[in-house]
Amino acid sequence: MGNTLKKNKYSLIAFDIDGTILGNNHQVCSKLIKVVALLKKQGYLFTLVSARMPQSVIKIAHALGVSDTYQIALNGSLITDTKHNVLYTKTFTTQRVRGALNTLDKQISRNYYDSFDWIIEYPNSYTLKEISILGDIILPRENNLPDEVNKITLIGEPHLLAIAQAKLIKDETLLVSQSHINYLEITCNTISKFNGLAYYASTLNIPIDEIIAFGDGENDMSMLSGVGLGVAMANAKDHVKASAADVAGYHYEEGVANYLSELLL
Repeated sequence: MGNTLKKNKYSLIAFDIDGTILGNNHQVCSKLIKVVALLKKQGYLFTLVSARMPQSVIKIAHALGVSDTYQIALNGSLITDTKHNVLYTKTFTTQRVRGALNTLDKQISRNYYDSFDWIIEYPNSYTLKEISILGDIILPRENNLPDEVNKITLIGEPHLLAIAQAKLIKDETLLVSQSHINYLEITCNTISKFNGLAYYASTLNIPIDEIIAFGDGENDMSMLSGVGLGVAMANAKDHVKASAADVAGYHYEEGVANYLSELLL
């Protein structure tokens, strides 16, 4: 970590969720909860920036103690408060990708996210696991595919997703990136975590260079490279780390909490 960083340089701190602030038990790291509480008293603002559904992001926000602010969900395409008041939403038409999706192996589950709704086509073991995790928050449906969505997530085996990604990236109007080895995120190229975060910061009159962001996935790269201080996790892939200015410890060793403690406390 560079010694030139100053405590008062930053105003807003943004966290990815999975692989970043959750431990191996899928719970928010206990030390981070304490660090965030201390930094809030010093005037720092916080938000979550995740590919997750807003209901799930809100649940994590409550656990972390930052539910008093807006949260950024669905890969930056939806910004909402904990009462489901939407500050910002950006969608794209599913017609743009239907042709390509129809050529994919049906072992790959197609998941369409329209605001607070989750629609599944071809559920598989991974989506069933996701349902078991989020079932107390929202139950998906398997019909009436929407014409407009905030994002599409393909869920399946890594080798099948690699084939899907190779097909989809040929369309330059799409942004296709991994959030996990079993998850491939699809949005239009004007939707990203950075764009969502930048919009939210603008509503707070916070310059981009006053933002610290933490993440570990390919879908975090725009955010990590675009803010004032982008910090990749030690568990991130090398090309994700290369997009960031610095690297924190592993998510399962409370890397974010330790990093913020050293930097700001």
